[in-house]
This record gives sequence, structure tokens and C-alpha cells, in this order.
Amino acid sequence: MMRQAFVVVVLGCAAGCSGQTENPPGVLGAGGTGGVSGSNSGGTAGTASGGSAGTSAGGSAGFGGEGWPPASCPDEVHLIDEDRIARAAMVNLSCVGDDGYATTQDEMRRIVGGWVIPESMTQCLATVTGGCDAAWACAGFSRAEPGDVVGTCVGDIAVLGSEGGTRIDCTKWGASCVSGSCQGGDWDTCDSSTTPDTCEDGRPVTCEKKLLTGPKCSDYNLGCGDVGPPNGSPDRYTGCKGQGAACVSEARYGIDLGYSGQACNGAQLAACVNGAQALLDCSCLGKGFSCQSTGSASFCGRAAECDPETFESYCDGGDVVMCNAGKLQQLACTDFGFAQCTVRSYGAVCED
Repeated sequence: MMRQAFVVVVLGCAAGCSGQTENPPGVLGAGGTGGVSGSNSGGTAGTASGGSAGTSAGGSAGFGGEGWPPASCPDEVHLIDEDRIARAAMVNLSCVGDDGYATTQDEMRRIVGGWVIPESMTQCLATVTGGCDAAWACAGFSRAEPGDVVGTCVGDIAVLGSEGGTRIDCTKWGASCVSGSCQGGDWDTCDSSTTPDTCEDGRPVTCEKKLLTGPKCSDYNLGCGDVGPPNGSPDRYTGCKGQGAACVSEARYGIDLGYSGQACNGAQLAACVNGAQALLDCSCLGKGFSCQSTGSASFCGRAAECDPETFESYCDGGDVVMCNAGKLQQLACTDFGFAQCTVRSYGAVCED
């Protein structure tokens, strides 16, 4: 899977290339009851030790009296307009990506940590009208010029290939050019065989070609630590984890929040975060987000017209129809400088 596609491509080339809310039900208070039988919502407010959970005759027990603190949004959260994210994700997937819309949009929100796409690049991709050439320019790529020497710097531009090859403007990634490669910013490199997963200042940190840092877990009322093997892998990893009862969730990859929504609990999402229950404040995870439910799915999003995790994007003539945080969105390929819509294994995209 190609995460943060532009970064993965460039890292490969660098190695040798030529070319805060009110207390929700069942969270805090005195003498609370448990969840109601057959209901996904919690009971009345409970003490920190929690009321007893409801039985589940005919339905699942609620999140009653679990004793989690109320959620609040981290001060560092900066949310990008979701319509821009949708446009940028489509362009990214059309030109170099293969992660699908839900994952790519999360990378652009820069909330869940891990592989993220710089905001400046997201804003640039959202305004592309010249197809993939313009998209690559957003990422700082250009053709090498006569006289360029591979492995050298031209200011903060790294020369990755000889004439007709590739240049990369490191400043597009918040980095600078040192000895012919981008360093710093989104380009911190590391050796995964010698760099162990850790928690630093309450944030999970791992190495995957570059240092990946997750969110500060306590900002989301989560703990940081070992959370087990991802996606069936025998390897263990560090990440943010819920502080409630054990549950089953599927993290997309290691240090991201990797939550699986279970039910809406007022304005919050009752979720399973890396194997343990938690309550998440949806307004912290995306601009205009609230708790949404459609069918059997519950998630943080803008609407309940579609499930972002399962919706299969498609072509409507020359338009891409995709799920934008629970809201159906239609994007005309010609508006971005593409000729037509096509469907690939990871979704509907535009092509020249």
C-alpha cells in the first residue's frame, strides 16, 4: 500500500533514482446506572467506578458508567476545509496514490498521526486545473536542468537525477537540502531495524523510512503504549489506545488513532481504539464533524449519506462520485484538467 504517495516516491528516489464537550451519558456523575438493554447509548451519568453495564437481551449493552473524563479538542488541532480535502484527495489518487479515499483524506486531515500530507500541499492539490503535471508541481517536483549533478543541492532543491531526471524542492516539505537530499520537516529519515517504537511525550513514534509521530494520546483521553500486532502482522507496535473495556478494532496502520466506531453517544462517538473502548469528540477530528450513523456504521463525519470506510466511489460520466466524510460529493474531472473518469482497484479517479 502506498501511504502518502508523494513522500514514498521521493524517499525511494533519494536512495538512488535516475529519472472540549459536555459530559455525555454514562461518563461522569454520581450513582449512575448502566446501559439500557438493547440500546447502543449509555445509562445515566455514573461515578468514575461506573455503574453496571446493561444486559444485552435483544441488543448490545450501552456505554454506561464507564467513568471516562469528558473529551476536549487539543489546542494544536487545525482543521482544513473538507471540500478542499476531497478535491485534493481525488487529484492525489488520480496521479500517484493507491490508498483509497478514506485513508488519503485522513492523511490530509493530519489528525490521526503517522503518514500525513503537508497542509500546503493539500491546499495546492485542491486548486489543480492542469492535471498530473500540476499535481507533481505541488509536491515540488520538476525536471532536472542542464548541468545538474546528481546528489547535490541547488539552494534547497535536491537534484535526484541528471538532465531529464528529477529535482525536488525540499521547502515544499518543510525541509532543507543537505548533501543532495531533503532533510528535516516531513523528511526525517531513520533505520527501522535499529529504531524501536517508543512513546515520546505521550505520542507514539515509529520508524518507517522516516520517523512517524502520532497524536498526543492524552489529548484524546487515550493512553500511549504497546497495542499489539497490526493487520495480522507478528510485529508489535506502539500507538494510542482506549482506556475502557477490551474490544476489536482494525487500525489502518500502527500509530494512527485507528478507531472503529460502535455507536453515537450524544455528540461523541463510542469507539474501539486499538483494542479498548473510548469516547471520541468528533468535532476534533474534522471540520464540521459530528457523530453520524448510517446502517450499522457509526463514524465521525459531516453527514450520513454514505459510509466513508465502505463506500465504493464510481464514475458518473466524466465525474467522480466519492464519499466525503459521509457526504456524497461529485467532482468533474475536466475542472481539474483531466480528460475522463476511470475506475481503478482503489476507486474512481480522473485521468488525462
